[in-house]
Amino acid sequence: TFSSEGSGNWIKVKEGKTLLEALQHKDYIIPAIPVFFVVSRKSTFYLEFKAGNWSLP
Repeated sequence: TFSSEGSGNWIKVKEGKTLLEALQHKDYIIPAIPVFFVVSRKSTFYLEFKAGNWSLP
């Protein structure tokens, strides 16, 4: 997932894409170090993540 044109919006990277493909996406701007959050749809955390009801530890 990454931010679109500095807007702070998250963009979903399709499963199966390589790291290189994700980093080469036209809307990806590297601010410093790329960060990826991988969350299973089957996890109990998924709904909290989608709703934005979480924070970094």
